[in-house]
Amino acid sequence: MKKKLQLLTIGFLTSGLSLIAQPILTATGNNMIVGDIFPFKDCNFINPGPSGANQNWNLGAMTTNSTTSFTVTSVASTPNGASFSGANISFNNGNGLYEYFNTSATALQNFGIVTGTTIISYSNPEDILHYPFSFNNTFSDPWSTTFISNTISFTRTGTSNVTYDGYGSLTLPIGTFNNVVRVHLTKTYTDTYFAGTINYYDEIYSWYLNGTHHEIASVYTLSNNVAPTVTQGGSYINVIPTSINQNSNVNTNFSGYPNPAQDNYYLNSTNGKIIEKIEICDLAGKIIYSENQEVNNQQTIKINTYNFAPGIYTVKIFTKDEAVEIKKLLKTGI
Repeated sequence: MKKKLQLLTIGFLTSGLSLIAQPILTATGNNMIVGDIFPFKDCNFINPGPSGANQNWNLGAMTTNSTTSFTVTSVASTPNGASFSGANISFNNGNGLYEYFNTSATALQNFGIVTGTTIISYSNPEDILHYPFSFNNTFSDPWSTTFISNTISFTRTGTSNVTYDGYGSLTLPIGTFNNVVRVHLTKTYTDTYFAGTINYYDEIYSWYLNGTHHEIASVYTLSNNVAPTVTQGGSYINVIPTSINQNSNVNTNFSGYPNPAQDNYYLNSTNGKIIEKIEICDLAGKIIYSENQEVNNQQTIKINTYNFAPGIYTVKIFTKDEAVEIKKLLKTGI
């Protein structure tokens, strides 16, 4: 999960920890939506710190190893969507890695992954979160799948144990955030194949902030009995997206491309709606681009984004019939 961006979200930044009411993770606050864009930085491992109420976790010393931007799309738009009939969204990095999930009012479930030519589709999905999820809530969920990798058939069975183990303040390299929830996941699973078994144990701490639709940071320790090997690392979202009208990213009246954009961004009316005005705002709500221009469905608006700072922007489209539609735009570095 991950990408190179440098922007602070003014509304969420705080300078210290104060006693706060216990935040509760909700489906509305945490389920991904088609159109969401999450820029991540892959980093070194940092000690996750203690569990409990009103904690002050500090991951500010994370250093970047690589960056990746993940986009949430429909399952049908992906090359192997037919293999994941139980999923309703796909989470992909644009380079052949696709993860599949089902989002509902009660749970976030993992239905599998496609990496390269390997398709891992869960016959019994893995529960990632339950909603609503309160402090000290916990659950255990068994899951399983059969897949082929490099012509070898594997049967994978596992159990995930998930606990909401703390809440408080989280410091990242981009700032400090309050009302953050920490979820502790331990996962044991086994791959069985013709030569025997491989046993795995994963431990992951993830921090969530209602309204961002995704974990904002995580640290992990992954191990197995083959080498034996232990891998540690972490990641964080380098731009915390706002939750302003995010459902409006899913509309059929206008198309915007490319997204992410670098030098130029184009807007088309797809349903005959007439564009009267366009405004582009940064995450602090400041208008950085405004244009009054009447455009019908036979025309394309070209917006020069070369001088935009890398980050996530809100594109407001005002139409002839006085309606307003909102899209999100990710501007990458030059």
